Amino acid sequence: MKVTDNGVGMNSELLSDAVQLFETGKKEDDNSVGEKGVGLTFSIFQSDFAEIDSFDGTEKSRLVVKNARKWSKSTTDESLDLPIDTDTEIKKRGTTVILGQLMAGDLFNLTFK
Repeated sequence: MKVTDNGVGMNSELLSDAVQLFETGKKEDDNSVGEKGVGLTFSIFQSDFAEIDSFDGTEKSRLVVKNARKWSKSTTDESLDLPIDTDTEIKKRGTTVILGQLMAGDLFNLTFK
């Protein structure tokens, strides 16, 4: 699955914050948080490959995460490495998210009732 937003983009700090468990970049506006809470972090942890490229007009950031779903189902005490690379060749402002081996599960069958 590939999703591209040609909007604002994120620098490395915002991208790092956006993918942390139990974090949201929407703390100042409670109304903008999705009703079901299904967002970027959840999507990453439902897949075993995620690549996020973002360019805010000044700084380019790339995150590649492997085996996040396997990690989330494991009993390990080790944290999952979420390395941000700022030495990347992104050309367009905005954010592109690629998810591979996505396990949608029942959550994507929710209704707004």
